[in-house]
Amino acid sequence: MMQGSGEIRVERMLAHPPEKVWHALTRPDHLSQWYPLTVTALDLRLGGRVSFDDGEGTTYEGVVTELDRPWRFAFTEGDELLRLELRPHDDGCLLTLTHRFDASQAWPGASEGWRQCLDALAVLVVADPDDTPLGTVADQHDGRQELRFERRLTHPPEKVWRALTRRDQLRNWFAAHTDRDFAPDARVRFTMTPEAKRQMNVADGAESLGEGTVTVFDPPRRLEYTWDGQVMIWELVPSGDGCVLVFTTVFDHEGGASEAAGWHAALEVLAARLGEREVGWSPWDRVGPLTAVYGRAVRTPGDRPSDPVEGAEYGLDAAAGNPTALG
Repeated sequence: MMQGSGEIRVERMLAHPPEKVWHALTRPDHLSQWYPLTVTALDLRLGGRVSFDDGEGTTYEGVVTELDRPWRFAFTEGDELLRLELRPHDDGCLLTLTHRFDASQAWPGASEGWRQCLDALAVLVVADPDDTPLGTVADQHDGRQELRFERRLTHPPEKVWRALTRRDQLRNWFAAHTDRDFAPDARVRFTMTPEAKRQMNVADGAESLGEGTVTVFDPPRRLEYTWDGQVMIWELVPSGDGCVLVFTTVFDHEGGASEAAGWHAALEVLAARLGEREVGWSPWDRVGPLTAVYGRAVRTPGDRPSDPVEGAEYGLDAAAGNPTALG
């Protein structure tokens, strides 16, 4: 360490092998979800360029100084150095983050700040980012936005259909409780789950989330229903021994980023439940980091163009994690 420099070292045990954690450390779209700055460029090779943006008009440049997949990754950020090291531990790994900086630039709470960053990283790698691609957002002619998710599942449409329509199975993953199964022309009432009430500190008797009506019921291919003014469309397309699930909803309010994050997390739980895998995380823990990511793609009404192009899609740039038109 150079004279006059300071160092912070933070360790975190992760219940995932180094190969899985490596993606969250080295892919710009994943790194931006937990690192304090947005990574706008990353040339993943020794000496490769790294660029950062603080979102307030200041950018930083650095270079990759160490690269040993999937064990070590280090880079500079201006005059500072970040080193990330992974070591196997039982079925998971130990992550050690080392931050070296000019001691004169030290700030109170830096260690706690890095611990919070690693909290977000731990949530990110609970579900493999490669298995859960982000949804896309498309402008509609009426100024609203359409949120669309596509998931490839290793289960037949009939099995997935039951998870989408039966009240007892919906309770295992859906964002709300329903008072009945989805069925042709059914009028369905939605209420908060006990966990949602606890997280949002909602009193008993105030948990209603509105009502809806089933408008299309075509098993096991297509389900459409309204929910408090929004339209929910679920489609299942056979693919080999499994199927492709496509979920689409249209919204016109300012909570689009958190709504997208909530559905993203719910679909992760659905995939786990269908595979009879243990869900060792709370979707609520996923919503925070995911909301930050979707916030860069889901624009609020004030940010939208005055004459939106119907069908123009927006997602996250694969290199930067920033909004980009997809077509």
